[in-house]
Amino acid sequence: MNYFIVCENYKNSGVEKKIRGQKKALKKIKNFKFIGYSEDRVFQRLILCPIKIIFKLKKVDKIYYRYASLNILLHFILVLFFKNKYYLEINTKNKRELKIYSKRNFKNKVKYFFNLLSEKILYKNSYKIITFTDGIKDYINKIYQNKKIEIIDNGYFSSYEGKKLKEIKYKNLFINLSRSKKKIAVFAGTFYKWSGLDRILDIIKKFDNVFLILIGFGPEKENIINKIKNENIGNVIYFGRANKREINKIYEYCDFAFASFALDRKNMKHTRTLKMREYLINGLPVVFNYYENKNLEKKDFVFNMKSNDMESLKKFVNNLSVYNHQKIKEFAKNKFDWYNILKKVID
Repeated sequence: MNYFIVCENYKNSGVEKKIRGQKKALKKIKNFKFIGYSEDRVFQRLILCPIKIIFKLKKVDKIYYRYASLNILLHFILVLFFKNKYYLEINTKNKRELKIYSKRNFKNKVKYFFNLLSEKILYKNSYKIITFTDGIKDYINKIYQNKKIEIIDNGYFSSYEGKKLKEIKYKNLFINLSRSKKKIAVFAGTFYKWSGLDRILDIIKKFDNVFLILIGFGPEKENIINKIKNENIGNVIYFGRANKREINKIYEYCDFAFASFALDRKNMKHTRTLKMREYLINGLPVVFNYYENKNLEKKDFVFNMKSNDMESLKKFVNNLSVYNHQKIKEFAKNKFDWYNILKKVID
């Protein structure tokens, strides 16, 4: 029997969409049975979940496990009882990122310590390591040199079809903006420092033909709202929280989107974000400022603003009408389909 194990706080997040897509793909590829737990309480997360998982595993052929640093008991279970039987998905440079987070609170200090204890031994005893960029591959090899790393694209699970709403907040605003000559931009996500909303606002206030919709919440929410007020940025509206159906409906009114704009703040230059894929699957051209999939960066409906070239960005925005949103959707749904991605590395 094959198993797909996820033990982390993934519910009601962008990661949940990714896991749903992987779950569906792995089931289709090799009939992986999904075992997923999303727990907040420390005792449940550290002790009960691993115990529940071990009792559900029977006659294991292969396990696909998405790494999360707090699962130290589960990690030692994998190493002791399932050596060379687990695919290990690594999403980031854990040691570096957790070292930054460890300065914030005790929980992150624990994550950093647990990662130091288990990361190398998990790499050593895995069947195959799956990751998403050359940079993460190099990071893994510095911890444990091996030949079993596979780089894949980040996929995305679309729940777009059939999701329609008769009414959404500010509907008349969207309609009026659509009828005007203004372009509608959107950022939808969690407001962290590395989201770079402060930088996005600095860009938006230089446009007189673009209106930005901000959807979401997070630690930087008050700072962003204060920046909008203090600098009197009139072409921005904070929509607030929105559910998945509302967001998909709002995307229909938008002309383009902003992905994360400050990943450098957590020592990342090269990544393949879920947010980029969400926008593209909804047919939106995207502006970003980090290194993405090289083939994706060649597409004319994405604009990489690493050089802070405002003139080129303005040309991109003024040229948005040439992009067919339906063709972008079709490209993205094929390119980022988890079945197409994972079947290349699951053997």
